[in-house]
Amino acid sequence: MGTPSAEWYIDALMAHENLPYYVGLLTAAAIHGASHQAIQEFQVITNRLLPRIVAGRTRMVFSYRKDMAAVAMGIEDRKVPSGYVKLSTPELTVLDLLRYPRRGAGFDNIATVLCEIGERLNSRKLARLSSAFERAVGQRLGHLLERFGNKKLADALYPRLSARGMQWTELNPRQAGDPDLSPPTGAWRMIPRRDILEWRRVAPWRDNGQIEQDLTISRALVEMFSNPFLRSELRFRGGTALNKLHFAKPERYSEDIDLVRTTAVRSARYRAQFRTLWTHGWENRATNGARLRPNWNILSMPKVKLWRLRSGWSSR
Repeated sequence: MGTPSAEWYIDALMAHENLPYYVGLLTAAAIHGASHQAIQEFQVITNRLLPRIVAGRTRMVFSYRKDMAAVAMGIEDRKVPSGYVKLSTPELTVLDLLRYPRRGAGFDNIATVLCEIGERLNSRKLARLSSAFERAVGQRLGHLLERFGNKKLADALYPRLSARGMQWTELNPRQAGDPDLSPPTGAWRMIPRRDILEWRRVAPWRDNGQIEQDLTISRALVEMFSNPFLRSELRFRGGTALNKLHFAKPERYSEDIDLVRTTAVRSARYRAQFRTLWTHGWENRATNGARLRPNWNILSMPKVKLWRLRSGWSSR
């Protein structure tokens, strides 16, 4: 015979140990409707450091939280076959996942949870509970909520966090700072450094500063030539064009975009189009996708000379 499910005896176990607890993290997310979570362990949060328990196929793991009373409003009683268990609400669940990202199987998986249970989140409860967490946790949550189109929830968080004084925070706390990278921007003061580090797979340069600049140039090209006016009026040429379009492996490092006009259109029209792209074209776009997507707002436009518009023009 197999062992009973952990939810059948967790309440009795914790009562025997005389410890407050609640079932949380991915276990709670699955109960609240995060259907894509293949739970490999039963996750519990309590105020004592406890070793994991393995009983048959059940693996129970504990995460530590000192001030259990501070999150009492985020704990509910949930009926199970053997009685009741303490369960984190959706609001407490998402905050915990960002406090314990390793238990949440990384930020891609946490983003999936946010997409799946985001509609269940109550903005007032979320804002009140955020006061019981480190400021950085709230900043990460607000940033991700805004990225995935939950602006109402993000707006509810912002006043409380702003009053506490937001500082620059890594989206992924395991990624160390790099002085070669330019300062990011954004209301949430978030540094999604992974966008640049992942671009290393495409750009062969040694320094992260060069990787960032290469990413800036590549994204600028996409934005420019997705604009109907610029696509019809400009031609891409020079060393950067050779590297990006013709060489399988870049021969040298390029730091600008060389463009030539094909008509005698007044320069003011070009400047207006560029200004629109740099101001609005790279803003975060809401997405229903489960994976994190690059946030082009972190790129520092003044750092890169993006174009050199020739004074002459050609009909070709």
